[in-house]
This record gives sequence, structure tokens and C-alpha cells, in this order.
Amino acid sequence: MKCLTPATLLCSLLATSLTGIEARVPNILFLLQDDMGSFDLGWTEGNAEALMVSGNLTALANEGVVLKKHYVHWHCSPTRRTLLSGRLPIHHSELLSGTDTDDLDLRWTWLSDKLKAVGYANYWFGKGHTGYKSWHHMPINNGFDQHFGFLGGSGSYTKEPRWEDTAPVSNNTEYSTDLFGQLALKALGAHDPAVPFFLYLPWQAVHTPYDVPPQAPSRREQNPLHAL
Repeated sequence: MKCLTPATLLCSLLATSLTGIEARVPNILFLLQDDMGSFDLGWTEGNAEALMVSGNLTALANEGVVLKKHYVHWHCSPTRRTLLSGRLPIHHSELLSGTDTDDLDLRWTWLSDKLKAVGYANYWFGKGHTGYKSWHHMPINNGFDQHFGFLGGSGSYTKEPRWEDTAPVSNNTEYSTDLFGQLALKALGAHDPAVPFFLYLPWQAVHTPYDVPPQAPSRREQNPLHAL
């Protein structure tokens, strides 16, 4: 049985949807949740405590399809590179990318390039961690029309240096989860509905250092179980 990577599977579904001349091309929203374990999710059987803090994700899962035997690499960086390149980690390394490494071969075509070729507008808001040895490795030069995020693998949710397209952003200290979500909503609000979109949202949460949102309630307030 042939094993499909997420990117290959996505392209296969896309190709199927384009077989009819009048077929409606789907919009694609891909949320990548960083360093989250299976038992951190509310739809895991018997995990009532996690349900209290993942209600929205659980609702989406209950309305869709949960893949119980679909695995990713245990490191976040190889998983990200596999999604974008369609290649298994053995081809681009199982190591973590640095900001100045060359892990995605410039001869490769990214998922975003494939989608761009069939008329998609592509947006990326969030974490990178795929290696940026040159300007040619930046998302904006690989099929993405708009990119905002940080390039590293771990850091402060408010102080980590951020980039917009190919320029560093100064004096931006908004909490990353709020910022990336707001940018995504803004982009979709301005998007032409006649054009299909691919929105890639690789969140920084829940990766270390576990910075809490501003004015966030304590764990005791969030979950009465912690008061026991």
C-alpha cells in the first residue's frame, strides 16, 4: 500500500476536484498545531479534562473526520517541511531547521507553487521553522502571496523577531496566537471570493516557552479540577 504524505494527499484531492470543467474548486484552510499530543485533545476517548480547554477544536473534529492512524514526525520541523515539499523526512532530514539552514532543496516545487499554478491565492501566517539560508527559501518566493510570521522554532510569544514577506518587522509585540488569527481574518475579509485560497496557519502554540496570553485566567480559574 502506498503511503501518502499530507501534501501529496492534498494535491490528489485537488486534482480530483478539478476533473470537471464546471467543478467548484475548494478553498483550503490548513491549521498546524505545534507540539500537541493526542491526549491533549478533547475528542480523545475518556479525556474530559482536555475537552474543557479544546472545545472549538473538538467541535471541528466532531463535524469532520478524525484520522486515528495518520502519523507525523515526532519533531515539528520535519513535519512542516514534509507538508510543504510533499517529501518524507528521509529526503530533507529528520533534524530541526535553523534559521540559516538549507533543508528545502531549491529545485523542489512547494505545495503552494502547485496550488498557485491552478489559480489559488496563498497565505501564510505563523511559525516557519523550515530553514531560510537565502531569500529564495522565503515563503513569498515559493508561491505564497502574503506571509507574516517568525522564522525560528521556539521563542517568546511576544518578543520573537517577526518577518513580513522579506522584511523584518519592528516594534510588534502582540501575542502571537492573537496576531496570526487576526491577520488571517483580515486577509480572508479582503480576499476575492471568486479566487480559491490556501490559508496556511501554523500556530506557535502550544510550543515552549508556554507564554500565557495577556490577562489570561489562571489554570485554577480555567479548570475547576485544578482546585481539587
